[in-house]
Amino acid sequence: MLEGFVLGVLFHVFFVHNFRQERALKMRFLKDWLLKPLLGGSLECNPRSVWERTERFPDEPRRKLCDNGRICGLEFFSFDISKVMEDKVNNQRELLKRTEELKKQTRKLIEAKQEQAKNQQELLNKTEEIKKQTEQADEQLRKVKELEGQREQAAKSLRKANEDAEAQQEKAKQDLLVAKQAAEAEIIQAREDAERQKKRAEDDLLNARKAAEAEIIQAREDAERQKKRAEDDLLNARKAAEAEIIQAREDAERQMKQADDDLLMAKEVAEADIKRAQDEAKKKIQGAERDMQEMVSFAQSLVGLQEKIDSGSLSELTTAMQKHASLRRDRKQDDEESSTLHTVRSSLEEAIYKQAKDTAANWEILWKDLKGAHKSAAQDLLKSRGDDPDKELQQAGKLFNSLARLNESGLDLATTEKENKEHIRDVSGGLVDCFCKWQAGRTKNDGARDVQETIIKAAVQAERKLLKGFDFVDLDNCLDLVDRDPKDPGSRRYLDLVRDKIGSARPGQFPSILSNLSTLLFFLDFIAKERIDKTAAKFKDWCEEQKIGGEVKTWVDEACGEYATNKGLLGIADDDFEEKDKMQKEAEEKQHLVIERMNNFKRISPEYARIFQELAKNFLETFKVIGVLHHTQVVALLTLAKFLASGSTDVRALIAQVETGEGKSMVIAALAVYIVLKEKKRVHVIGNNQRLSVRDFESFKQLFHFAHAEMRKQGESDTGPLPDGPEDFAVVCGSPASGDDNSQKLVKKEIPDGAWIVYCESRHVLLNYTKIARKGGNFEEYYKEHVLIIDEVDSLIVDERPTNTVAYDVSKDRIASDGPTIGEFAFNLGRCLYANSPVDELKPGIESPLYDVFEKMQKYWKIAKEFFAKSEDLQKEEYQRDQYGALTPIENGLVKSDATSNLLECIRLYDKLNQDAHPSLHSIPWYHPLFVVSKPRVFSRYFKIVGLSGTIGNAEEQLFLRSSYASAFFAVPPFLKTCVDPQDTDRVLYHTTEWAKRKIHNLEGPLVVRPSAELQYQTVEKVAFNARKHVPVLIIAKDPDEVEKLINLLRASLRETGSGHPADIVLSLSQKESASDYKKNLQASTRPMRQQRGGKNTSGWRITVTDPAGGRGVDYKMTDAEADSEGGLMVMVTHIPLADREWKQYLGRTARQDKRGQYCVVLGPEQAGFSESDLLNTWQGKNSLQQSLSLDEQRKSSDPEWCWWPDNPDQVQNDILQYGTEMSRKQLETSRTDYKAGFLCNDMCERIWKTFKGESDGRCSLQLSGSSYQQFVKFCSNYRGLSSEVMESQAMNLLMQSPQFSAWQHYEYMQEPLPQGIKDYECDKSSKPRSVVLVIDRTADEDVRNVCFQQVEEIFLKHIQASDQVSLYSLGEGWIFTPTVKSTCTDELLEKIRGAKDWRGDTLLYRSLLHVLAYFDKETDYSPWLIVLTDLVDLEQDVPIYDYTKCPKVFALKSSSGRFAESTVLDAEGLGTEKLKIKFEDEQDVAVVAAKEVQPFVGEGLDAETKRRLKKAGARTGQMTISLKWDTKDDLDIHVYRDEPGGSDWRYLIGYSNREYKGENGFSCRLDVDANVSSQGATNEPVENMFFNGCQAGKYKVEVKCPGWHSEQKTFPFKVILRTRKIVRAGDEVICGMKVWDGICEKKGGWSWSNTFELLGGGNTDNQHVLQELENAFRNSPRDMNLIVLDASAIAEKTSQFLPEQWKAWRQNFSQQRVEEWLSSAKGSRTVLFLEAADSKVLQTKFQEVAELLEENPMLAD
Repeated sequence: MLEGFVLGVLFHVFFVHNFRQERALKMRFLKDWLLKPLLGGSLECNPRSVWERTERFPDEPRRKLCDNGRICGLEFFSFDISKVMEDKVNNQRELLKRTEELKKQTRKLIEAKQEQAKNQQELLNKTEEIKKQTEQADEQLRKVKELEGQREQAAKSLRKANEDAEAQQEKAKQDLLVAKQAAEAEIIQAREDAERQKKRAEDDLLNARKAAEAEIIQAREDAERQKKRAEDDLLNARKAAEAEIIQAREDAERQMKQADDDLLMAKEVAEADIKRAQDEAKKKIQGAERDMQEMVSFAQSLVGLQEKIDSGSLSELTTAMQKHASLRRDRKQDDEESSTLHTVRSSLEEAIYKQAKDTAANWEILWKDLKGAHKSAAQDLLKSRGDDPDKELQQAGKLFNSLARLNESGLDLATTEKENKEHIRDVSGGLVDCFCKWQAGRTKNDGARDVQETIIKAAVQAERKLLKGFDFVDLDNCLDLVDRDPKDPGSRRYLDLVRDKIGSARPGQFPSILSNLSTLLFFLDFIAKERIDKTAAKFKDWCEEQKIGGEVKTWVDEACGEYATNKGLLGIADDDFEEKDKMQKEAEEKQHLVIERMNNFKRISPEYARIFQELAKNFLETFKVIGVLHHTQVVALLTLAKFLASGSTDVRALIAQVETGEGKSMVIAALAVYIVLKEKKRVHVIGNNQRLSVRDFESFKQLFHFAHAEMRKQGESDTGPLPDGPEDFAVVCGSPASGDDNSQKLVKKEIPDGAWIVYCESRHVLLNYTKIARKGGNFEEYYKEHVLIIDEVDSLIVDERPTNTVAYDVSKDRIASDGPTIGEFAFNLGRCLYANSPVDELKPGIESPLYDVFEKMQKYWKIAKEFFAKSEDLQKEEYQRDQYGALTPIENGLVKSDATSNLLECIRLYDKLNQDAHPSLHSIPWYHPLFVVSKPRVFSRYFKIVGLSGTIGNAEEQLFLRSSYASAFFAVPPFLKTCVDPQDTDRVLYHTTEWAKRKIHNLEGPLVVRPSAELQYQTVEKVAFNARKHVPVLIIAKDPDEVEKLINLLRASLRETGSGHPADIVLSLSQKESASDYKKNLQASTRPMRQQRGGKNTSGWRITVTDPAGGRGVDYKMTDAEADSEGGLMVMVTHIPLADREWKQYLGRTARQDKRGQYCVVLGPEQAGFSESDLLNTWQGKNSLQQSLSLDEQRKSSDPEWCWWPDNPDQVQNDILQYGTEMSRKQLETSRTDYKAGFLCNDMCERIWKTFKGESDGRCSLQLSGSSYQQFVKFCSNYRGLSSEVMESQAMNLLMQSPQFSAWQHYEYMQEPLPQGIKDYECDKSSKPRSVVLVIDRTADEDVRNVCFQQVEEIFLKHIQASDQVSLYSLGEGWIFTPTVKSTCTDELLEKIRGAKDWRGDTLLYRSLLHVLAYFDKETDYSPWLIVLTDLVDLEQDVPIYDYTKCPKVFALKSSSGRFAESTVLDAEGLGTEKLKIKFEDEQDVAVVAAKEVQPFVGEGLDAETKRRLKKAGARTGQMTISLKWDTKDDLDIHVYRDEPGGSDWRYLIGYSNREYKGENGFSCRLDVDANVSSQGATNEPVENMFFNGCQAGKYKVEVKCPGWHSEQKTFPFKVILRTRKIVRAGDEVICGMKVWDGICEKKGGWSWSNTFELLGGGNTDNQHVLQELENAFRNSPRDMNLIVLDASAIAEKTSQFLPEQWKAWRQNFSQQRVEEWLSSAKGSRTVLFLEAADSKVLQTKFQEVAELLEENPMLAD
């Protein structure tokens, strides 16, 4: 290697620096200097010797050197190198083997090589010196060339000389000649020097070569000696290695022999162990077989007990229980039985025996109840003459319900004890006789008695467990349905159909059958009365009224046109009455002919024609009545079909308004099948009620089976394979309990992958989406093949929150392989907390997912402890126990059986530990939110959306749907509006709800307003009792509490007058009622009362009181003709809902089908959530109160019980609804925020799950660990409080991390809201988000300001939550930024905090605090925190009135919302005005507000560049500051003069010649920055600055002069900046803040620039009145508040010029003791803390205390 390195150096020196040498020289060098020494002095060697002599070179260079006999491109010899290479490879292999054994012996050779490397380095150093000498020679040559260049330049100058100056030219020539001679001499000398240096370098090089040659020869000799020595060492090492190998072989043979002996011994031991284990296993197997036999015998005995329960025989069950109890007493635990087996057997035995015991006891009780009820009924019903039908109804209900409960329990009357068989037979027969006798006295249609008796027998004699919830209300309803008016032409046909159907049906199916038959016959009666022309006209009229155009109008017009051209569905023209009569008869007698007529529709749509025919066939097979769609339904379906086929990009969702009772479910089913058959797409049908979804699915199941058969005929689809069976083709999702026995088999928990038609709820669609997202599925491919149909769009999309958080049960996840699961950890922690044991040992690291569990478990445990400290009655208001004894929350009076939350699990665990300190469970469920689903985002993915809804909302809600879903709308008119009775064309077939007449309400008008709730209820009572004489009354109260108040009031009135049984006359339909009572009261609500009491004949109707839930979607059936003639069911409301769609639902409870309806309104002082003043303003704005006596005047009159009946009630009603539209707009703004945040967060979750998706046990899982997992959980929990930037940042931060642990297994559920009771716990002072206002005194010293803003920044970043509000107020100046939710613009707020460190503001403490308190007084959604840094100084007398003309942006009180909002002053009308014209940012109108209700913002400050220069120069500020800025190195000076009172000249104050001035009464000024005084150190960024304090009124002059010119510019601009906290007038302009004058400096003698201004002073003379206002504000503050004052007065007092008496007064005016005294009379709790700081270091400590206080009171959030 050494030789190679030396040769390389020589090559470099020779060929690089002597590249001009001839080829012969290169040949000579190679031979003499390279090859000859290398080959041992001879060039006549053979090729092998050449190859061997170069063996120390690497192989590749050797090949290149010696290949084909050429060395460095010169031929010397020729030989075959391949064989040499092969031999050498073999030799190398041998050598490598030897080398491995000789590593230790070669160390000496390595040391020798190191010595050679040292010698080589010395040679390199010498070579480097030679190189440097060569470079010096080259430098001399370069200088020569430069001299030659100078000579050429001189010659050029000579040629350009002026011919006119001959004398000068001659002299120049002489000079040039002299210079030339001198230059030539220098050049000759330089060349000689260069030649000498070159010769010297060549000599040095020759000497170096000789020395290098000698060293190389010496090194080669040394290497030969070392090689020979290494070969000797290698031979010796080989001999030693052979000896060691022989010794190792002998040792290995001895070890192998020893191993064979050990193996034989281990084999013998293992065989003994195996035999022993086999014996033990055999014993265990025998014991297990014995235990198994005992378990089989035990199980057989329990099965026998279970069979007796299933048999329904009370006597057999009792006998079996006695036998089993005897066996239990005799059985003893086997000594060999395992404790586990004993535990399992005991628990199983206990459970089944307890079930048998409870069943037997229940049967005994129910049997006794039935016998008692039968005995009582037999005396009353069998002897009844119909004199007291009310009592008879109660007796019958009591008797049948006893029988129904017995039936549901499973007791079989036919297999009971022998001694009672005869009695039971009598009871069974007697029950039928009782009911038939009772019903006979109530029946008005004798032809229905046989049907009624059939119904009674089927219900009374039903086999056990077949009534399925069929109670007396259902029985009574069925009997009433068949008791139709005998004068009704369709009564006979109806009874015939009922006789045919109920014979093969179960009693539980009777209500549905009878109701459907009644509806079908009603529709069939109008089949010939519908008109096609009126249908088209009604569709088009709505489009014109709503100004619907574009594509929707085109689709509607085309659908109406095609339908009219085809003469409708059956091909019959409107005026072809003969054909209509014929078709009417066919519909009653030859239904198949009507079905054949539908073939006519195939010209428009073959798919729809087949669907309509199949629907008709299904109705005919099921009810023996044909079902034909109305014209309105068919046109709606055609319109929707055109929308689906349009490919429109502007309309993605088409929503049809379909009123209740217009066959909406049939339209949905037909449309779903059409989409499958025609569009070949799958359909998801979303309903908002699980029970109704199952009912609708069951109703049209046969149609879906038809669709499956049709699709099978067409073959496989592009969208996927077809299921083999129809039960997988169309499914319904929900809980299995939501259907009957048959439908339970079809109900799915989630949307199956292969289903084509799915009826479900929105949660199923969202969870199906999360399933696809977590698997990383292709959304585009999936959703483009799916259409979404939504039932009741308004409640699903408008009312519901647009975003849902999906949580997963992670209780089975294990953080560490040897650690507990999350559920076990939570359980163990709960037990420690319950026992008040230390929990520090359980506390995990902050990066662990268990840390969040640890923190929340402690918080929730405290809540659970407070809950169980309450009385039992209070606990029952919030929770009930379910059938398993678990606590279940109550929300709005309803038991939330499916509620789930971590808090609920903690409460349940606390309850279990109360019952048993050592429960059998060892884990509890624990949920983590791990996905956020945006409903609009998921819905928008579908190919198209079709909606059908009873109402489509007001204008604002429709606008929301348009913007969120690209929706369009059209209305389907009620079919009765398209009907005309040819026999009586004037007959009104369709009725709308009208205002009630005077006869009914007995008031001055149908709408009345009363001044108090008490008077309102009295009016309701008066109207209700008067109206019930004529019609049924339905009162819709504003909430369940008002229902209860009205019920008590009305019943109390009845008890006082003795007018009847209060509980029978006044019924409750509140959500708080049980299901059975609700159903009973609903049925009785529209039935007439006929009773005989006390010898008085009374008749009338019932009064039903319900809440808003009863005013929506509930069917109040009206059949009485007499009541219909009086106007029908009267709806009375105590409030008009703000939502127009809810109001339409209220009015839709009456005037249903062909019946009439009426309503009246009784309003109180509060109208649906907004104050009376708002209501009054709204009405006045619409001119509805132009009465002789206005509402406000009546309020002031002497009569406190006034009433107001508006002349135009419609106007009042519309005004309130219009107000509701405005409220909807504001509510939807909040929804839009949620919509946007959820939309973005949904996208982030998709990306994160796609990146970190995994699978565990066949389930999708999220592969995140530690802090990443924690961050994602918080991300999903708090997304609503995150800005889009923060959300994106957090998501990208997660996406850049890789999974670091095994997959987690999750169990999916949709998070429900916490129950109301739990919300109350969390809504204390700390549970609300906080509004933190930081009031900072920026007039403090720089050290104080630096500490202050450093700590404020840290508090903002670390201690203020994302959902908290934060704001910054500059003391004496205004808002830097107003209260803003931190997460909405975190970065922007942080920049504002960092940019607010300048010395600004004024010591205006009291007025600044008044502004903040005024804001807190109006903000009720946040917990107020006021943090103030101040030195307690208040100089109110020195502060001017604020000039809004200079900073028009203000924070003003908004009258419409009652809160402060940012706005702009349009006209201040000069300083000191009391009124300001302002414009709020979110409104167009201009408002006039009082100046005291307006708060200023901090005005615009210096530009960034000027601020930077002044800061760099250390400039200070005062009450008035004048700065000068320019951009050259010239020197500008600024001078200020003052016009002395009574003087004639300006008095010089301050400037370059007088840098500081101190006058009287504390007036002082100082020049602290003066740039570019001299040219040395002059800068291009100069500023000058002077500041003034204690400013006195008067005129001032500012002058700029330029005493020094340091640049070549003749003119340059400059700026003079005046900053003042006093009022200043400059010309016609009044300044309070900042004024900038622009000037141009001109370089000429005596230049100067000047401007004058007048300091006006102003302000108040003292601050006591403001202090009094502050005291009043604190005393009258109605809210809880936290006040923390950082008192820096001790710091300021050290450097101030104020007297000690002044500091004492300020400290007394505003101290902790005094503020606490002010707040002692205020409501709510207060926290007041004054923290004194003596220096900056202490101040920093006090700020840290503030941070700790903020951490102690964070917002509670799960």
